[in-house]
Amino acid sequence: MKYIIGVDLGGTTVSIGLFNSDLKLINSIVLSTEAHKGVDYILSKISSSVLNLIKSRKISKKDVLGIGFGSPGPLDTKKGIIHFCPNLKGWKNVPLVKIVSSKTGISTYLENDANAAAYGEWRMGSGKGVCNMLFATLGTGIGGGLILNGELYHGKDDAAGELGHVILFPDGIKCGCGSKGCIEMYASATGIVRRAKEALNTSTILTSKDVYLAALKKNKIALNIMEETGRFLGIVFSSIINLLNLDMIVIGGNVSNAGEMLLKPIRKEIIRTAMYPAKNIKVIKAKLGPNAGMIGAACLVLDRINK
Repeated sequence: MKYIIGVDLGGTTVSIGLFNSDLKLINSIVLSTEAHKGVDYILSKISSSVLNLIKSRKISKKDVLGIGFGSPGPLDTKKGIIHFCPNLKGWKNVPLVKIVSSKTGISTYLENDANAAAYGEWRMGSGKGVCNMLFATLGTGIGGGLILNGELYHGKDDAAGELGHVILFPDGIKCGCGSKGCIEMYASATGIVRRAKEALNTSTILTSKDVYLAALKKNKIALNIMEETGRFLGIVFSSIINLLNLDMIVIGGNVSNAGEMLLKPIRKEIIRTAMYPAKNIKVIKAKLGPNAGMIGAACLVLDRINK
């Protein structure tokens, strides 16, 4: 039996999964990233955890096909280098593939974290079997990944899928990317909370879940914010649908836990604003939850080996 390791590297936690060659999850662990301790510490910690994980199952390194990393970017998948990580201090031009493969003795592969999650949902989750799909992850920010003609789409510089920085309002709120009016500033968890505080004229600590729970209780302000969030996303999705003629949009991330409260206004706006045949496009919730990136990273290792 052969095995694969999938790693989802985040600013707060690192998820590591051991899979067999049928992509069945055998065991997984979650580590604190401890980002403040720097590149060498983090990659040494992940590498030793990978080796301990396979050792605990009495698996030989020669039976591990590879380690797949889903990481924040921007990055270079071919060279295996992370150019920059906003949430990981000091991560600039890090040769992750070279470092981890050297520390573990196992072939290592690198992918953007949102792309890895998109690939996981396409291979093993809600998007299984479709040809053209957008995956949107709605959390603190907004990420995206594209499956086009049955393949993960990277773009020229591995920079495709930056969904959060599609402009919704050209003269809108300034985004961390430097532009104004990005959808991330309005429909992410952070954007939902900001809009709720503005509507309530309060500085009270809120979460997007609080807004959702208030909407469930028929609070008018919360209901309006959730409806508006879906409408904003629908406007952006409509443009992407018109451009790419997608089969499906899969919504993941913590904000997606609002379910139909969010999905219904998205579908309604798509039908209203996208060109034919918008009514045939499925907009559904992701299935794999927080494991999507880890699963997708493992899937990519297997598929790259088999090409």
